[in-house]
Amino acid sequence: MYICQTSFGYHVLKNSLFVLLLIVNVSAQDPCVLGIVYVSEGHTSGDPEDYIELYNSGDTDCSLEGFQLDDNESLSDFTFGEVIISSGGYWIGYEDQEGSFSSGLSSGGDIIVFADSEDNYLIVTLEPSQELDSVQLSQSFNENGEGCYTSPTPGAPNGECITLTMDENINVPKYFSLHQNYPNPFNPTTTLRYDLNKGELVNVTIYDMLGNVINQLVNEVQNSGYKSIQWNATNNQGEPVSAGVYLYSIEAGEFRQTKKMTLLK
Repeated sequence: MYICQTSFGYHVLKNSLFVLLLIVNVSAQDPCVLGIVYVSEGHTSGDPEDYIELYNSGDTDCSLEGFQLDDNESLSDFTFGEVIISSGGYWIGYEDQEGSFSSGLSSGGDIIVFADSEDNYLIVTLEPSQELDSVQLSQSFNENGEGCYTSPTPGAPNGECITLTMDENINVPKYFSLHQNYPNPFNPTTTLRYDLNKGELVNVTIYDMLGNVINQLVNEVQNSGYKSIQWNATNNQGEPVSAGVYLYSIEAGEFRQTKKMTLLK
């Protein structure tokens, strides 16, 4: 007598195959795409812990396995295991909790580096922590890495941007700084962000790796503040440029800084 030939045995086999197929489908989940999944919120003065929120803006669920989070470009803090983030869903990580990051986010200002398994990464900049009506504000970001202060909303749509006007110097950076472009690599548009702690004549210029000027994005006197400019991968004549590595540089008074970025096609 063979139990597998009975009706009961057939159903057991069929259910086992169903479970097997389900496991295979889950393990074969497509990896997330950087920029479709992005850092949507960060809190540097969390209660009880700092937190980072990721949002999947895509139409399908995807796997974060192999992706990384850190507050610097060494990416040595946290690597995702088998984590699925649903379409339109969120991943919330609280500092030092199991399955989350451990690098504390500085309330004086910091960055969040989010990288995929192929070492492509996006960076968002956290400005100094601010409080409004006894609430420590978080900072929310869109898919281009552009951020603003908001009320904390972990695991929910970002709140409205809050304009802080209590102190006229509250939005004046302490230092000159040029941030990593976002996204990077990019195609076809990326955002360059920089901080001015006082008004200066500002030049922001794109160069190729031979030092040739490709596009002068900014050439004007600007007031102090947190600034940004987009580059759409064109030259000064409005013509598209080829894929490759480019330099972008800022000159503001005596301040000079240059960084690299990668254009994909």
